[in-house]
Amino acid sequence: MRFQELDSIVTQNATSILTVSPTFLVSYLSSRKDESRCSAIWHALLSDFAALSQSHQLANASQQIGTLLTAASSGRLPAYLSPREGELDESIANLLEKVVSGSAGAEEESLVQSVLRSSGEFICLTIETF
Repeated sequence: MRFQELDSIVTQNATSILTVSPTFLVSYLSSRKDESRCSAIWHALLSDFAALSQSHQLANASQQIGTLLTAASSGRLPAYLSPREGELDESIANLLEKVVSGSAGAEEESLVQSVLRSSGEFICLTIETF
């Protein structure tokens, strides 16, 4: 299989691959020397996370972001893979609000703790957010 075919499969199925074989996807992102393609996949994954967290599918969102958090915080992903400014702010702010108000479940609390521990990789809060 040529790289183009593999790239196409990964690009079209990144979220499913992250769910089924997170080790493969993390290996792909860390080994593939195509910053543009890997960045596009990364941002698609973050977008999917934001959509899942907004639609209250936190089991799926927690699993996905947990895998990425672990890989990013352990240095297994290239430094260029980081959120754009404000990309996850709304999702994280909504989850944090639920935790602070006491209406969050254990899954949401765990997710917020993980994100805050790895905030350098995943939160780009701006002054306007507050």
